[in-house]
Amino acid sequence: MTSPHRQTMLFSATLDGEVAALTRRYQRDPVRHEVEGVGRDAIDARHFFWRADADERIEQTAGIVTAASPTIIFCRTRHGVDRLARHLEVRGVSVAPIHGGRSQSQRSRALAGFSRGQVRALVATDVAARGIHVEGVACVLHFDPPADAKAYLHRSGRTARVGSAGVVVSLVAPDQAPASRRLQAALGLSGGVQPFDLASLDEGGERVDATRRPGDAAHLASLITAQDARRFGAGRGRRSRGRRVSTAGRYRSR
Repeated sequence: MTSPHRQTMLFSATLDGEVAALTRRYQRDPVRHEVEGVGRDAIDARHFFWRADADERIEQTAGIVTAASPTIIFCRTRHGVDRLARHLEVRGVSVAPIHGGRSQSQRSRALAGFSRGQVRALVATDVAARGIHVEGVACVLHFDPPADAKAYLHRSGRTARVGSAGVVVSLVAPDQAPASRRLQAALGLSGGVQPFDLASLDEGGERVDATRRPGDAAHLASLITAQDARRFGAGRGRRSRGRRVSTAGRYRSR
């Protein structure tokens, strides 16, 4: 019912995966404008990668929440979120789970309790990694490893926001150590996987190399898979100051 001669504009915090598919389906020759890169806040956090055996991870998690809260804990699956939340509650840690399997009202209550300080830890899947801002998050804990460096930056960006201090802790199982080292190399970190050490949260840790800012287009491009690059239509437009800028064009829905 709308005119074929129209401009269609898509706004999103990210343009990968299913969101990027929308550009291919509904837009013709789209141009892309980046307002701000991802992961800038994560630069100011201190990053720790600690060895964690399977039988120690829950106790270690409880210790981290006690030492640095409020904390957002990321798990890979909904079942993992619910399971970890139950174990932490048994240990006297006030937690709230949040994932796509919970209703909107349940997720809203969890966020409200976390924001008000009634809940010390928010246990979440990556549904909380993007687009959720809570003031004063002291720690982000990767209970399960992120899918890739981009996911790590999105998760970690929940802390150290707007100049505030923050720490990011990754619990690394023995078989995850090689992947963890590759992740650190992509982020410009060199500390490797260290023994679990709560005392070091007060000082130490690494920061993402400011000369390889993860939010800059050049470095972000190295974290995007070839498939993502094809989805983004890499190579179109011209670049200015490290970001892709292009002239206004006409978008037409199919």
